[in-house]
Amino acid sequence: MDITAQRRWALLAELAIVMCFPAPSHSQEDTQEKWMARHWSRALVHFFPQPDADDFVAYRFLDGPRHEIPEYSFRVVQFSVPTDREHSVMVAYVREASPQSLYEQLGTIYQRNPSLSDHAVQKLLKVRHFRIPESKCPALKTQLNNFVHFQFLPPKTDRMELAGPSEDLWATDGDISISLSIDAGGSEKNFPMIVWAHETRQILDTCYAQLKKKP
Repeated sequence: MDITAQRRWALLAELAIVMCFPAPSHSQEDTQEKWMARHWSRALVHFFPQPDADDFVAYRFLDGPRHEIPEYSFRVVQFSVPTDREHSVMVAYVREASPQSLYEQLGTIYQRNPSLSDHAVQKLLKVRHFRIPESKCPALKTQLNNFVHFQFLPPKTDRMELAGPSEDLWATDGDISISLSIDAGGSEKNFPMIVWAHETRQILDTCYAQLKKKP
């Protein structure tokens, strides 16, 4: 075989390889993006839902649209004491996607098997969660007492759509309720209730670490 023929066969071989292993098309990429967005929305409803009517205060952090920082939430529920109607107890419930955000976990799941059922996908997602009663965490009790003294006024902002990481806070005080959704990178992050939420998150993590060390 002459050199010209060898080059022709080499060119045909390279063309065959390209045809057998095509680059991902835009439609394939769109399919993965839509798959992840759909499952992420469902995972939020399951793992990080909006608060129940019984919640005293609830906080949630979502890193959209980057999804690099794990989703996080805590909710504080007030329970009445059956033997003493004049008193109640507060219990905090914490959840955090771990070790990666739900969105990043979904990306890995999609690469392995995009045909899994919704239930199977949900079972593969990893979220750490723990429960802390105020009786086991004195700092939390103090923090909740401080929250009662806040004036339920929303931050001054004209931002209607959140383009980056967001923070949500819900609270009730008798007949008064408040619902905030702010840009975590904006000036509203210094709003007193959001600062309180950041402090509460640190307190809960500290108390949880201390409780784990106890026998």
